[in-house]
Amino acid sequence: IWSELKRRRVVRVAAAYAVAVFVALQVADLTFEPLGLPEWSYRFLLLAAIAGFPVAVALAWALDVTPDGVRVEPSESDAGKGAGRWVVAGAVVVALVVGALQFGGGPDPVGAEGLDPELIAVMPFRVSSGDDRVTILREGVIDLLSPIFSESPRTVDSGAMISAWRGMAGDDDVDLSEGQAVELARRLGAGRAIVGSVVGSAEAFSVNARLLSVPDGSVIGVASVDGSSAALRETVSQLAAQILSMEAGVDEGQADYLSDVPLGAVEAYLEGRRLYRQTRYIGARNAFSRALDIDSTFALAALGAWEAVAMGLDADRAGLNARAIRILQAHGSALPPRDRIYVELLPFQGGRRSAVELVRESGARMVSELPDKAEAWYMYGDQLFHRSWMVAEDDWEARAVDAFQRAEALDPGLEVVQEHLFFLESFAADTVDLRPPTEWMAARGWGSFSGAIAQATLAYGLGDEDALVALRDAIPSMEYAVVQVLPIAASIPFLRIPLADIEAMFERIDQSAITAADRRQALDFRYRFYRSEGLSDQADRALRRFEATYGPQPLAWVLDHLYWQGPEAPARDAAQALRDRVDGGSIPWNDGGEEACALGLWSLRQGDDGPVDAIVARLREASVDPDPAHGDSALCALALEAMVAHQRGTAEAGPLLDRFVTALDDGPNGDAAPLNLEAAWMLEDRGDLQAAARVAGYMFLGSPFLRAESTRHREAGRLWDAAGQADRAVKRYIWYLGFRDMEESDLHQEADGIRARLAELGGRPTG
Repeated sequence: IWSELKRRRVVRVAAAYAVAVFVALQVADLTFEPLGLPEWSYRFLLLAAIAGFPVAVALAWALDVTPDGVRVEPSESDAGKGAGRWVVAGAVVVALVVGALQFGGGPDPVGAEGLDPELIAVMPFRVSSGDDRVTILREGVIDLLSPIFSESPRTVDSGAMISAWRGMAGDDDVDLSEGQAVELARRLGAGRAIVGSVVGSAEAFSVNARLLSVPDGSVIGVASVDGSSAALRETVSQLAAQILSMEAGVDEGQADYLSDVPLGAVEAYLEGRRLYRQTRYIGARNAFSRALDIDSTFALAALGAWEAVAMGLDADRAGLNARAIRILQAHGSALPPRDRIYVELLPFQGGRRSAVELVRESGARMVSELPDKAEAWYMYGDQLFHRSWMVAEDDWEARAVDAFQRAEALDPGLEVVQEHLFFLESFAADTVDLRPPTEWMAARGWGSFSGAIAQATLAYGLGDEDALVALRDAIPSMEYAVVQVLPIAASIPFLRIPLADIEAMFERIDQSAITAADRRQALDFRYRFYRSEGLSDQADRALRRFEATYGPQPLAWVLDHLYWQGPEAPARDAAQALRDRVDGGSIPWNDGGEEACALGLWSLRQGDDGPVDAIVARLREASVDPDPAHGDSALCALALEAMVAHQRGTAEAGPLLDRFVTALDDGPNGDAAPLNLEAAWMLEDRGDLQAAARVAGYMFLGSPFLRAESTRHREAGRLWDAAGQADRAVKRYIWYLGFRDMEESDLHQEADGIRARLAELGGRPTG
């Protein structure tokens, strides 16, 4: 047999094949990982080589290369011929069996969906030193990092980690490749893996680490610290801080800045960053607040707090917002350069600006000067998103989508971006493409703002019975941070939340609210929700309940009757109370000015313009900024002047209305309701239906259950319909019915009429 193998050159082929495979595997081991190829690429090459060996041997046995070409090797006997066939058949069987075992769906210890993103597998580090004081870090780094990463994130148990590593490596002296490390982390159910190295002596060594995503093996970030055995604890703490920074999306300049901050403050800050990126805003604010308690000059923590305060609904966030702004104004100059530019362009900086000015002067400049900063693109998109419904800028919504998509491309882990893209899709009232992002967000769990909204969307908009049962079961024990978010889902056009569920949510909000400010806000939201839904009796009772705790609310009764279908009798009594309150002198907006404005509107609606001139003068005297696009007092003064001139039919009526509409088109500093409705009705009288429809729908998407929100949608729909703009009318009618489609509503006749008109226009009341 040996002679025959040599004669047929099988031995030489086998030896050459083995050498070629060895060289190929060595090259692959050196190049696949730096090239970023997945871990299975090396395994595939190895298995292909193993499967190919019997094929090469079989071909060498069966074929001969001659000067006349390749020919079938003649057999010495039929037995030899049969042997060749058996070798070929055996090679094919071996190849098929190996392939089936490796790629045919063998047991996968943990699939990608089963990985825990909060769990980190720390691999033993490579150590380039013979000094025992350094080599101790090989496996010791696992034990040193475990106490630091003990909650969220946390590390795989050190004993289990070392045992699993030895099982894969086979020898304590063998280092795993990054691909093997990722595979081992996957088997342990970890969503992250840390690999690293230590180079140097006990007196001075360098520790380098890479945080890898599992299962794809992509690099999340790189950490590097210098240390010594004498300062081992400090060295490991710095390494841990940098690893946390990677997960929190901290860039290089910020990491350098953090090196001078107390470790406790850094850890709290990084926890806040991580929670904010997961849309867990209240937890993030608490973490940032702890960081500021440790270091009251910590400007990066103040910036994080300000960003987190911008999201969420709890009323107590105002105090942290003011604190964050004070720290940023006092210590912002110490920030890393990119963050300093970012802070200088944030909306809270300097002066009153209209929405148009704010977006152009702040948002557009921000992305121009920081085009590679995801937060800058998010902030720009956020300004466009919240203000697109309050200005005469038709392209702002599309520009918001573009900005969010740019932010997502720069930093896919910034989940607040996906949250806003989800809202934009849901506002379109088209559920065709909404299920995948909704399910993705719902998987974030109840603890996140976006997760709670997504759960409600699945339950009440997409017909997921399991989600509905789970939500109803969870409401009685929900934390305030979660349950306070759920009622705002009623603002999404295609969601239909039964009144019993809304009541259960509000009851749980009342029970779980801790602070007085949150309880007050909960009562206010409940009353506004009932008014929006056309539940008149419930709204009246809720407002009286509010008054029983916090005193008379004449402003609410007056404005509700004028613009939100509230009752007339209590509004008349409230108007008299406003007259008693509004006495001589200037009237700052937050100290009687808003009440004076409402009294002027009431008087004009009653046909009495006598008190209006005095109210206008006093509002102007107290106005912080005379530009009506900036100051509430100046805007109301201009509105009252335009209304008086319009009623009297004077020559100034046209120019005053034009100035009033220009201010509204720019997007006043706050929500312009109900003044925008007065402008719309005057434009309708003038015959300018398109301008009337545009102005009627202005609103600031910054707070749930805005005053007269359902009225603004109704009037915008009616006026667009009258102007012949069917598509725009349909959109507004759908929004309106999103509020007024509850079975218990007292306004069925009005809603039925709009539903019938919507059907005539080819629209649907739900997505």
